[in-house]
Amino acid sequence: IKIRGQKVINLEPYKNHFPNAYPNYADGPYRNILELIDLIPKDEEVAEILSSADGQNTLALILPIVMIKNYKSQIPFPPNLSEVVVMITQIKNHDPDIGVQNGNVALFEQLINTTGFQLPTVSAVFHFSHPNAYPIVDKITTRACTRIHENHPDEFPNINAAPTLPAQMAGAAHKLECYRNFIEFLNVLKDAHNNQYQTDYNFRDLDKALMVYGVDALRQAVEHAE
Repeated sequence: IKIRGQKVINLEPYKNHFPNAYPNYADGPYRNILELIDLIPKDEEVAEILSSADGQNTLALILPIVMIKNYKSQIPFPPNLSEVVVMITQIKNHDPDIGVQNGNVALFEQLINTTGFQLPTVSAVFHFSHPNAYPIVDKITTRACTRIHENHPDEFPNINAAPTLPAQMAGAAHKLECYRNFIEFLNVLKDAHNNQYQTDYNFRDLDKALMVYGVDALRQAVEHAE
């Protein structure tokens, strides 16, 4: 769907189809996660809760569930939940920046090196902690970005290739580079769309559209309905 005289694809029809395509990821569940993240207290208070008797007892109750899941799962859950809680708390309470810089680099690397955390999950942690600064990325986002870059290369004069997900065994530095590539690409796409279509897309809006546009069957359904 491309309007004459406009360079970038109009993503609005795809965004509007998102609730039908992904009811489990609609705005209600999304807001619930944002509200839960917002309730996380300061670093010191979380550390105090985790070290308390009640905190330790709660973690002890959860640990058997984690171990059972990991016994057969190919996508393991982190066995040390308290460390993960601390990391997510620090990410939430740390000031965001553009492209994961400064102190956020160490936080990113610590989380990406944790068992069970690949870039899609880490990007979700960063996004829900700071929705306006960091996007969520996954395989569907990658396919959408690749298609958009191929069809509209003039919109990305300083980006030679669409962003890609790193290999699972890649190092933390390479995974961070891949995420920064996504952030750069999606910021350019978001700004171009807002300028050309008078929209006010944020990363959540863009994610809705790309999650539909990146799946052939969903994209075709939207385009046939137009």
